[in-house]
Amino acid sequence: MDSTSLEKCYEIIRDYQKYHDEDPNFPHEVLHFLDDENKMDDDIDFETKIKLEAVILAYHSPYPEVRAVADPVDHFDNFCETWRAYLLGLFWVIVGTAINQFFSTRQPSISVSGSLLQLLIFPSGLLFSWIFPNTEDCKNKIIQAINPGRWSQKEQTLATIMFNITSALPYVSSQLFVQKLPMFYNHTWAGPGYQICLVFSTQLLGFGIAGLMRRILVYPSECIWPSNLPILALNRALLRPEPKTCVEGGWKITRYKFFLVGFACSAAYFWLPNYLFEALSNFNWLTWISPQNVLLGTITAMYGLGLNPFPTFDWNIINSNEALVTPFFSYANHYIGVLLSGCVFIPAIYFTNTKWTKYFPINSNAVFTNKGEIFEVSNILRNGKFDEAKYQNYSPPFYSAASLVVYGAFFLYYPASIVYSLLYHRAIIFKGTRHVFDAMGRFICAPVKRWQMWRAGLEPLSESHQRKTALDEFTDSHSTMMKRYKEAPDRWYLGILILAIALGIVSVRVYPTETPIWGVFLALALGTVFLIPNGLMMAMTNMSIGLNVLSELIAEYALPGNGTAMMIIKAFGYNTNIQALRFVSDLKLGHYAKIPPRATFRCQFIATIVSGLVTIEVINWQMNNYQGICSLQQPQRFTCPHERTFFSASIVWGVIGPKRVFSHLYPGLKYCFLAGCFIPLPFYLLDVFYGAKKKDNIFKFAHPLVLLAGMLVYAPYSLAFHTVGFYVSIISHKIIRPKYPGWWNRYNYILSCALDSGVAFSAVIIFFAVQYHSIPLN
Repeated sequence: MDSTSLEKCYEIIRDYQKYHDEDPNFPHEVLHFLDDENKMDDDIDFETKIKLEAVILAYHSPYPEVRAVADPVDHFDNFCETWRAYLLGLFWVIVGTAINQFFSTRQPSISVSGSLLQLLIFPSGLLFSWIFPNTEDCKNKIIQAINPGRWSQKEQTLATIMFNITSALPYVSSQLFVQKLPMFYNHTWAGPGYQICLVFSTQLLGFGIAGLMRRILVYPSECIWPSNLPILALNRALLRPEPKTCVEGGWKITRYKFFLVGFACSAAYFWLPNYLFEALSNFNWLTWISPQNVLLGTITAMYGLGLNPFPTFDWNIINSNEALVTPFFSYANHYIGVLLSGCVFIPAIYFTNTKWTKYFPINSNAVFTNKGEIFEVSNILRNGKFDEAKYQNYSPPFYSAASLVVYGAFFLYYPASIVYSLLYHRAIIFKGTRHVFDAMGRFICAPVKRWQMWRAGLEPLSESHQRKTALDEFTDSHSTMMKRYKEAPDRWYLGILILAIALGIVSVRVYPTETPIWGVFLALALGTVFLIPNGLMMAMTNMSIGLNVLSELIAEYALPGNGTAMMIIKAFGYNTNIQALRFVSDLKLGHYAKIPPRATFRCQFIATIVSGLVTIEVINWQMNNYQGICSLQQPQRFTCPHERTFFSASIVWGVIGPKRVFSHLYPGLKYCFLAGCFIPLPFYLLDVFYGAKKKDNIFKFAHPLVLLAGMLVYAPYSLAFHTVGFYVSIISHKIIRPKYPGWWNRYNYILSCALDSGVAFSAVIIFFAVQYHSIPLN
């Protein structure tokens, strides 16, 4: 503040106001900070505020959410890439992956969440630093990195990035069961070689693409990635000692103690809605008025439309969309979309009996027959293959009213996301895409240039002279701090991408998948095209939509009647996209925590390889050692609900095909693709031509993609899963944050992490104590 002139401060604030004018996450009060010009000359306090605001914007972050969890300086003396960080990170990667994969086929399942593993890594690091000899003063860097003193925040974050990969299993893990087991496709050729090629190609494709998208999805400051903020808040609370300074309301409790209190209360309370008094979770109190009234249940029940003002007291349901983390404008748009579906579109279809929907439950993801019964895929198969005669004698597949709205919203969303991104984010996209193609050109041309220089007897230029780093064009404080570290070269990510494509080609060419090689490139193009719209949406709103429906559609139209090809193209399209988003999110986490980019690359790559190998090993061990696995009579309840759904989808979408469904039964749905192209246009025009004339432009907070995402929550979920979360979002972001900003900055994300971690910990205890071997309650 002392070294920055007042004129420079004005310039900084005006630049930020201009750049973030259409940014809904940018603080509203900062946009109008300089409006009262007459205070400039005679109010010294106001000048101080100007300077303070300017240096916060320039040297920290323009977003209060980021300032609450990230440091304005880089503690570069903290050890990061140490042996113990890798050892402990890999240990918990193996444990987390093995547990999650093993129990994923059980109903009910159990999983170890990333927040719970984050809690477990902290005492492990402290124990390691206490047991092993201190090597901090050793001059040999390799030995020094074994145990260099106290477990650091950067080591904790590095390990967090590693086991974040285990929080979501490879999408193709269910596919391997479906392909290999006799009750499904019985592909005996789908052995370890095929499994390795398929798993690593789909995982590494996302890894390689994520690295190339850093300039678009990671480095721009407006890409906040809200899902990372609780992770940073918890690591900071665990590893950063702090004084008991007073905040609003006289609160002096440290973040760490606040977390412990919240964690204990959440873990203890979760026994009530999850086991002892389950009505607290599914609080259908309105149906108690008339328990036999079907219409009342249809409208108010949790698995009906969910029109209930107080539907749950279970944090696991309340936090379906991370109510304390998701920006309020995003949650509000999402909730409006849920309301539109539940109060307008679904009732309009159901109560008018459009397409026979009144014969089925209003809100169900099941597929029905023409007699109103559940569609049994086995009735149209002969020896695991589709039988046209049996299909003609059975029934076409029919969908509920909610499913039709969900499919319509999916078809609207995909074209709308591309149009919206081009309208609102075209500058970021074009600039980043140009740099990606430049990097690919250098990757291809670099060997030729080196050979030419060698022939000419010239010394090759050093890497620093050959190219600029990806961060050079970004001037925000966090990018500036990261420039002290060597960037992970684009050629590393391109090399991984080429390796992944080669493995994908091997998986479809060497093995009898009936999938052409161009199918892999088609799916890869699909995942890449939608990565930028989905990534920008998730980075700014904490909402995202998968490509599973679009992948299924394209696969069936490209290769009709081929269930195996549909599964593979869907895996390469959907998994590549969603996995790339997870890797990008972790890259932003490392960016905030000042983890060297090359360390992030190494830890992500190693964790991906180890996690994939563990997943394959556990899957094969289960198939070879658990008798009757995936059968409905399996004694340990390993009935594979996800795998059964996966198999049914491959038959309905890959064999019966969308042509029969959407061309004959529901022909109107296909026009949603055309309508989706026009949905962002009125929002954009209102924002540009009407909102620009207003001091408070409310149209910049309207987000059509998030609104469409809200329409996708049904079948089987409902409004009830989001209502209480909306209340919590209002309390946190619209009441506490403006009135008590100090309290909100200090405790909001810690509270979110504490409640989530308590639920995760309690769920594990409840599962093994009273649910694995069922103990009934009277």
